Amino acid sequence: MLTYKRLFSSFFFLLMCVPMAFTQNNTNSPYTRYGYGKIADQSYGQSLAMGGIGYGLRTPGQINSLNPASYSTVDSLTFLFDFGLMGEISWMNDGNSTQRDYNGNISYLAMQFRLMKQLGMSLGARPYSYVGYNYGVQETIKDTYSQTIYQGTGSLTQAYVGLGYELIKKRLSIGANVGFTFGNINRDIYLTFPEYSTTSTGTQTKAYPVTQLATINAHDFFWEVGAQYTHPLNDKDRITVGALFSPKEKFSAGNSITRTIYDYTGSSTSTIEESDVTSFDQELYMPMNIGVGFSYVKNNNLTLGADFQYQAWSKVPYPSENYKFKDRFKYSIGGEYVPNPYSLRNFWKKTRYRFGAYYSDSYVDIKGSGINEYGATVGLGLPFMIGRRESFLNIGAGYIRIVPEKNLIKEQYFQLTVGMTFSELWFYKRKFE
Repeated sequence: MLTYKRLFSSFFFLLMCVPMAFTQNNTNSPYTRYGYGKIADQSYGQSLAMGGIGYGLRTPGQINSLNPASYSTVDSLTFLFDFGLMGEISWMNDGNSTQRDYNGNISYLAMQFRLMKQLGMSLGARPYSYVGYNYGVQETIKDTYSQTIYQGTGSLTQAYVGLGYELIKKRLSIGANVGFTFGNINRDIYLTFPEYSTTSTGTQTKAYPVTQLATINAHDFFWEVGAQYTHPLNDKDRITVGALFSPKEKFSAGNSITRTIYDYTGSSTSTIEESDVTSFDQELYMPMNIGVGFSYVKNNNLTLGADFQYQAWSKVPYPSENYKFKDRFKYSIGGEYVPNPYSLRNFWKKTRYRFGAYYSDSYVDIKGSGINEYGATVGLGLPFMIGRRESFLNIGAGYIRIVPEKNLIKEQYFQLTVGMTFSELWFYKRKFE
């Protein structure tokens, strides 16, 4: 029977983890200064190592929130809990010097179970975007020297609940996710001068440092729908095609800007003026999103797939004079190979070997330059037993290269992801004689 007490305990544990899980930076890129930052990969453990594919992926024992129609794959005896950690090393090169940074964070939390026959349910939290940057610019205007520091932190997160229903047994499934997008984005500017600035006429004037702190607090609901159709080729081979649609969504954002002028005298600091303190509501938008993909399963041990994603960012307004939004496209391919999924003794024959690659362009146009992203991934799904159920330790590694169309900063990333997919026998009713 369904263990409601354990289910509700897991649900509230998930709710408690959500506010803490996504508060740390997961990037350090100057390009996250624009728009909503870096759009996150919302894949989970299995598909993260397969180039991020998921629209046509149906794998029992794995959670796939990219297409809620996949939730119907969960069987009547299984409860799944999945979480992932991500760490990365980044290298940035501006043509003169190279900077290296380290970042890491929890990347997702999710659970999945069957509500009733042909109906699966999933709850979880996943990242939508990250903001993280810290760099300075030095300028000289009429012999007056200044330094401007740009700093940004924050993220947008999506908490969701989804249902997947199997309309036609082993053939057609539909599903939907509904949830809440929330988070804070902070963008700060620090302008400093020498204590006395010498002008071209030889006079000295007092120059005061200025700080501008800007914060966006975003929150609102979202929804998306998906479908998957599976066509069996024979007893062991099949093809699944899938699609996802989410509309252009408006979400409310409280925006506050504070500008402060300071006076540094010796070791003391005083505020000369605090001006332009504003707080107002701003309407921001998430773009219409369309995803299509397929997977091909051969002999129940080889899976190959591909995805295409389109986001209509050009239809989303965002007030700025330095950049504009443009449509974003992403292409992904990936695969998984299991030598013998039914092996009882050989661990490595049951291990899942994963690989993939993807290409995407940026949704921001910076001074007429787009940003291209190339990635390659590999990974392992290592099986282990909890009671009578098989769970997985998912390990993935990825190399990502950011190449701007013009002479801007180039970036490289090495990412390591570690996830745990726990499968428990929660719905089994024991019979006693």
